[in-house]
Amino acid sequence: MVSTYQPKTAYFTPERVQKASKDLIKQANDDRLLIQTHYNDLMDIFEKDTENTVVLQEATKTLSALIKATDKVVKILDNMTKLNISLTKDEEDSLEGLDTKLLNSFLSHKNKNE
Repeated sequence: MVSTYQPKTAYFTPERVQKASKDLIKQANDDRLLIQTHYNDLMDIFEKDTENTVVLQEATKTLSALIKATDKVVKILDNMTKLNISLTKDEEDSLEGLDTKLLNSFLSHKNKNE
């Protein structure tokens, strides 16, 4: 009979969440590079045949995918920041352990996108 896996520590420790987030950000960056390459290839095709509207439609779709990949990274960083703030508030009831310069630059970038 198969037994259920029971981890020795909690599933959502800050270290595990940080590692999972790091992996997701790396995957999103890899996706962005692939999308950028695909977009550049489409634009090369369009330069050769400027009347091809199908290529322009596909290029628009790739730009949309590029924006979505970037938004995923921003959402991950937003959630990590919220997690860090809540952990800091629970432990010290202050924002002392948080890099406020990074937080402020992230929040200003997030506000530009909204």
